[in-house]
Amino acid sequence: MNRRIQINHKKIFGTIGWYLLIAVILIITLFPIYWVIGTSFKYQRDFMASPPVYFPKEFTLDHYITAFKMWNTWPYILNSVIISLLATVLIVLLSVPAAYSISKYRVGGAKLQAWLIFQRMLPPVVVIIPIYLIFSKLNLLDTYIGMALPYLIFNIPFAIMMLIGFFSDIPPSLQEAAMIDGCTEIQAMRKVVLPLILPGIVVVILFCFVFVWNDMLIALSLSRQNTQTIILLVAASMQQLTGTYFGMAAAMASFAIIPIFIITLVMQKHLVRGMTMGGVKG
Repeated sequence: MNRRIQINHKKIFGTIGWYLLIAVILIITLFPIYWVIGTSFKYQRDFMASPPVYFPKEFTLDHYITAFKMWNTWPYILNSVIISLLATVLIVLLSVPAAYSISKYRVGGAKLQAWLIFQRMLPPVVVIIPIYLIFSKLNLLDTYIGMALPYLIFNIPFAIMMLIGFFSDIPPSLQEAAMIDGCTEIQAMRKVVLPLILPGIVVVILFCFVFVWNDMLIALSLSRQNTQTIILLVAASMQQLTGTYFGMAAAMASFAIIPIFIITLVMQKHLVRGMTMGGVKG
């Protein structure tokens, strides 16, 4: 009896320890985000207050209103949305059939999958100069398609590797049964397989959208006046950091963060299923 009590106590303390560790990690991770968003709603007198104002009693939207008026923010937001959506759609359209063929027919074998992993590990800074030179010759600089295409190089390998695991989890018998009933392979894939891996596709969409939305290197290198993104505006606002601009810089940073949270909440149902669905199989 005493031994059982000791074992239960160890389990309880172990569980409490894990929860405390998770809580500490969450605080360390989320506090900077909370501080930026909170600063965007603070009055200027609270920026340098001593002691710091962690929980302001009064809130204001003046920083958002002033930033939108002073920096003409809407074109930057529209550019980010267009480029992120365009790149994400292209990535998914190319990755789904590629992952399907690799999963079912073992196209390329293990070497292709290894190459995909190495391609994903390639630092973007290594290829940004060649991309810039090629795009300048093709007149693709400062265009939406020119901004979207480089993201395919780095995100398609990631998307394929994730989708291979999702496709591998689908029993072949389901697709074979649909084909026996008269469907072609493409019809069976579209009507049977794709609905089953929809949560996995949602995960890929979310990750790729976030990668493109948050990128600064490609946006800084290939954009000009017409295709600058919200991340570049955030970076520019940080260069003007004084007591006057703290609130507006925080407002722009918050506006770059908040859409990702909204998309995550909207897709939460599929996201949780997708994250627990399968793994990459060799």
